[in-house]
Amino acid sequence: SKHLCCLFHRPSDDPELESVLHVLLLPRNVVLMKVQEERARRNGLRETFIETTSDCELTPDQTYSLSTDGYHQVTPKVVMVNSSTSTE
Repeated sequence: SKHLCCLFHRPSDDPELESVLHVLLLPRNVVLMKVQEERARRNGLRETFIETTSDCELTPDQTYSLSTDGYHQVTPKVVMVNSSTSTE
């Protein structure tokens, strides 16, 4: 069945400690705005919702886990887009 995978990032208050990425696997019928509101109510402004493709297939009664092969730092690239610039 279809589900949502929601990511919430919480940086550490201490620069020496790692930040936390919360991954929520939720039923498709959950209202995303309500989830975000509840997370904000519980955690204040400490978390950032990461918008991503959240459509995933999950099988009932299965266990899922996240893993990585080590530390990965992602540095996003910023691209300036000028609406008056044509690509033609």
